Amino acid sequence: MKHYCFFIKHDIAWGSSKERIGNYLPSLTAQGHRYTVISLIPTRLSHSWIGGNPLPWGLRSVASFFHGHLLRYVKMLWLIRHAKQFDAIVIQKVTFPKLWLAWLKAKSRKLVFDFDDLCFRTPDLEKNASPMEHLRLRWNFFQDPRTLVYFDHILAGNKYLLQLATAAAPTNAILSTQEF
Repeated sequence: MKHYCFFIKHDIAWGSSKERIGNYLPSLTAQGHRYTVISLIPTRLSHSWIGGNPLPWGLRSVASFFHGHLLRYVKMLWLIRHAKQFDAIVIQKVTFPKLWLAWLKAKSRKLVFDFDDLCFRTPDLEKNASPMEHLRLRWNFFQDPRTLVYFDHILAGNKYLLQLATAAAPTNAILSTQEF
């Protein structure tokens, strides 16, 4: 019996978290495995951004900062602290500071990154960016693609992301989730 950890951006019932992770959880349970799911952004906050339960702009900004920039680090520290108890950690679309990612890699048995949206600063993304745009890219946790070398396996959601992952981490096992 194995114990997996899924560190995901939104609640497991949301969009890509549901499609790329949630749909496979019953199969893991049926095979006798255990899992832990940690969502970075709570459903209520996600609803306020998408419009399901809109909060006033000021409250939404405070909640976004609190969850996106403070609790993010608390949850990351928890994951790093407990990494050894999991047989594999699957991170879906959540970027870590480089030093913390190296720390997590050192403490984990197997580290997998799954992404279907661009979450990396690429040369073409930064080439014509203004100083404010550079700041926004860093503030929104866009990450250097070279951090992909910290992962044992990478799941890329489309051909562009597959090419980006292959260029950044050519020796890692890179899997695609789509047929080309």
